[in-house]
Amino acid sequence: MPYREPDPTDPSMLVGNEVECSMVELNEMATAFAAELAQMGHGTERIMTWFRQPSFAGPYLAWSSLGEEKIRALVGEAVDFWSRCSVVVREPLLQIEPQRTDSGRE
Repeated sequence: MPYREPDPTDPSMLVGNEVECSMVELNEMATAFAAELAQMGHGTERIMTWFRQPSFAGPYLAWSSLGEEKIRALVGEAVDFWSRCSVVVREPLLQIEPQRTDSGRE
């Protein structure tokens, strides 16, 4: 929490800007959110809770603009597609040896 008012000349200050977007762009944004959450393995109802929560500004904007039915259809498509995909690791992870100091101890 800052102790004083934000300084607009501070280069490390977080700055946000609102931009207008079309319904097509909202649809693409909602599709991206749904796909990302489905890739993480979440189901339809769990993903819908993200869209309905005002604290998640992007998904909530899409849900309130496009409506429940449209968002549910997008989420359903994403869950249906990503639930049929699986990740297979074919190579073992790289093993990194611990670095030794001058004394030879780790």
